[in-house]
Amino acid sequence: MESKVIDKTLILRADRGEDLLEALREACEQHRVKLGVVTGIGAVDRAVVGAFSVETQEYTKHTYENMEMEILSFVGNISTMNGEYYGHIHATVGLPDGTAVGGHANELRISATSEVFVQIIQGEVDRAFDERVGLNTIRF
Repeated sequence: MESKVIDKTLILRADRGEDLLEALREACEQHRVKLGVVTGIGAVDRAVVGAFSVETQEYTKHTYENMEMEILSFVGNISTMNGEYYGHIHATVGLPDGTAVGGHANELRISATSEVFVQIIQGEVDRAFDERVGLNTIRF
């Protein structure tokens, strides 16, 4: 993983075998990013994505692996929870047959490379657990 900040934008490249979500966390911690907007693309050979059920307050996860896939959309935000890094990222992944799957990103293992841009916003927004929905939500 390599990263640098140019004009309030963190630019990150995760490499083959790296988990993109972990690389994003490391880069944000290294550059002290506390708040930002994330977008990116790349290629993966393992993707774990899912959806949250408010009723059961659990995530359903789906794993796709052992095939070359393209990250069609990697979007989300960076905030904090208890003052620590908190990334909330969704991804859409294109499968070899031309179909796409997506949801909350849990794991994205890079097969070739990735390109991620984080627009850094000055300030900090923290999260706290919301019992009504079972998620860590932004608090103002």
